[in-house]
Amino acid sequence: MSVTKGNLYLIPVTLGDVDPLEVMPASVKRIVELVDYYIVENEKTARRSIKALMPDKVQSELQFSIIDKHTEAHEVPSFLNPCLEGQHMGLMSEAGVPG
Repeated sequence: MSVTKGNLYLIPVTLGDVDPLEVMPASVKRIVELVDYYIVENEKTARRSIKALMPDKVQSELQFSIIDKHTEAHEVPSFLNPCLEGQHMGLMSEAGVPG
């Protein structure tokens, strides 16, 4: 039985204290509405960015994989497991727009 794979979305993050809905297309908000699994550099700032886009999103339902200078290379492939199992995922970078 084949499982439909999810999509991996590159989600832009604003730099500084800017209302993201003033500088990002509405499609970004729709994507954040769909996604509960994230690959991020810093969970605290990722949660803040998600909350700015979707204040009513239930934070306790979000799952984060941290990719930073302490992440071992062999750990990274497993970060995509939810996506391979059909869940949509988001990649957020501390450097603003990823990719």
